[in-house]
Amino acid sequence: MKLLLLLLAQLTVSIVFSQVTGVVIDKATQLPVPYANIALHGKSYGTTSSVSGTFTIP
Repeated sequence: MKLLLLLLAQLTVSIVFSQVTGVVIDKATQLPVPYANIALHGKSYGTTSSVSGTFTIP
């Protein structure tokens, strides 16, 4: 029983602290796209890519 509770607690922490990370790349030039807007469909939050095209959505 203790093992089950520990696994459930770890799963909950993993879900709560998950992140989406990536790099925005231009399809034609294969170069990073700086300052692109990124949003998750159906969510009210998002982010902007950095000068190197990278982003993280917590």
